[in-house]
Amino acid sequence: MSAPPIPGPPLPARPAGRSPLLRRAALLGAVAALGWAAWATGREVWGGAQLRAAARAIEAREFETARPHIANARAVWPRDPALCLLEARTARRADQLADVGARLDEARRLGASGMDTLLEDQLLAAQRGGLADVEAKLRERQKAAPADYVLIAEVLTTELMRTYRLAEARGQLNGWLERAPDDFEGYLRRGWVAERQLDYPAAVADYRRVVALRPDRDAVRLRLAELLVQTNLAADAVPLLTDLYARSPADPAVVLAWARCRRELGELAEAAAVLDGHTAAGGEEGPEIIGEKGRLALQAGDLDAAERLLREANRRAPANRMLLYSLQMCLSRRGKAAEAAELANTLKTLDADTRRMGEIVAAVGGKPTDPGLRSEGGIIFLRNGLPDDGLRWLGLALELDPDHRPAHQALAEHFEKTGRPNLAAPHRAVLARPDSAGRP
Repeated sequence: MSAPPIPGPPLPARPAGRSPLLRRAALLGAVAALGWAAWATGREVWGGAQLRAAARAIEAREFETARPHIANARAVWPRDPALCLLEARTARRADQLADVGARLDEARRLGASGMDTLLEDQLLAAQRGGLADVEAKLRERQKAAPADYVLIAEVLTTELMRTYRLAEARGQLNGWLERAPDDFEGYLRRGWVAERQLDYPAAVADYRRVVALRPDRDAVRLRLAELLVQTNLAADAVPLLTDLYARSPADPAVVLAWARCRRELGELAEAAAVLDGHTAAGGEEGPEIIGEKGRLALQAGDLDAAERLLREANRRAPANRMLLYSLQMCLSRRGKAAEAAELANTLKTLDADTRRMGEIVAAVGGKPTDPGLRSEGGIIFLRNGLPDDGLRWLGLALELDPDHRPAHQALAEHFEKTGRPNLAAPHRAVLARPDSAGRP
């Protein structure tokens, strides 16, 4: 019996002279081609997943997290100019500036937009301390290309905040949030600026928005709670502090905020229990926690304990206005009129300094290159027990004029007073130079 016929169309004739070995090679080639296509497709799928992961990280402003995802995507598409530009931009936004210039040169060679690479050059220059050279161009670009507004505002506001040009920074931040109303970073920065302009209601509103957008930001939750207590909204701080204290009961800042909140609400026993529990657990007791115990004792009428605690707190932090005021009140109630009057005069001096700092901050916007304003502000901060702010302002004065004598004088005296003659020496050397003797 013969085999049944094969259904379907007739089989093609075997090509003349084709050996079985060639047929096998052709078959293997076809399989290899299919495998390569599958591999290439899988690699592109993987690259797309890396790009999506990078986009999520960038949206969350986690630029360091985004960088390896972008590097992986570039391994798939190494000659994509937009991807090369994104790699450079993300490194810059992560403040990893070392190889950004080389990445931008590569993006240009690959054909990236000249306007975009020029913008990145200017933003990079600003981040490296050259804002004065490119500020006008960046502001012009904001007007000409509104889509770049936020990208530029990120850099401008960083530098404006660093140099305390607060009114200009706030204007930039208002424009930022008009264009990106759900960007938590804009609200965080604007709240910081509002605080330093003593606009506490605006700072509270902005920090509320940050917490709503990013409830994981515990540092912002704590600062919001502190401002709510400070501005007579202690009841609003209770949910924030209940959660923070439950998770971080040993954090001195959380303990202090929670105790102050309970005291402001009239819950004196509960406030005392928070502080006593912290002490019993061996927690750190800085001057503010000691002072808070003193204020509780003062409110409870235990004037002996209040005076003892407030004196100790004041000894540790002699320029803290709240501690000074509480001690002055305690001494006044104890009939120690002369000492109370002396503290009242000290408080007047502190208040005058506070008013003057407000004037200086306002004036800086109109005179951004005046080292005298920065130097005076730095001296006020140092005098009031705020060395970090004082050193920052004096440093800004020297950025504007490296030979500015009042700044060098203040820094030399500060470092000598705090037992760091090695840091005072360079400032004394400048002051001793004949060419600086007549400078203002």
